[in-house]
Amino acid sequence: MQKFLAQTVLNPPLDSVASPSEEMIDTAAFDFPEYAASIYPLWLPLAPGQTQQGVIAQVVAQQMATPALTTELNVRRSFETVVYTAWMGEWIAAHDAGDEARMAAAIAVLEDTPTWPAIVATDGGGITNLMAGFVAEMADGDAEVAQAAAQYDGNPAWDGIDREALITELFTKYISEAR
Repeated sequence: MQKFLAQTVLNPPLDSVASPSEEMIDTAAFDFPEYAASIYPLWLPLAPGQTQQGVIAQVVAQQMATPALTTELNVRRSFETVVYTAWMGEWIAAHDAGDEARMAAAIAVLEDTPTWPAIVATDGGGITNLMAGFVAEMADGDAEVAQAAAQYDGNPAWDGIDREALITELFTKYISEAR
């Protein structure tokens, strides 16, 4: 049932990853922020310093920066990605501080991220395997892998050192396992 103008009457094309029955969402609609807030997944485990309102504001700003038609699934994935990114940053900050309790808390959440529903639903080729591989190596204390993941994801916690060779190695290792 349509409650917001952001909910269009359009359906995605048959060749898209979205279900043909899924409606398209207009991120340029004046009520898109309210729509986004209405579908926020309350189960998301927020990283230290995050708030529900802050995550919603970040996703709304990202989506409205380049207005387009998108699916509800893509908006939900944006929420999951923002929270995942924050937890990756939390692990990196905890590692840099030598805080093993914070590192363990971050890993406990990060181990679940490859199973988050919108991330899984939009995984077209083993990215969840790659995420799980990153986290498994981070659980062993591998800060280089964490920085490679941060570089790959465009995470603000990335230290700026190019780890493209490591990223390629990790892709080969974990994406090939998915096939």
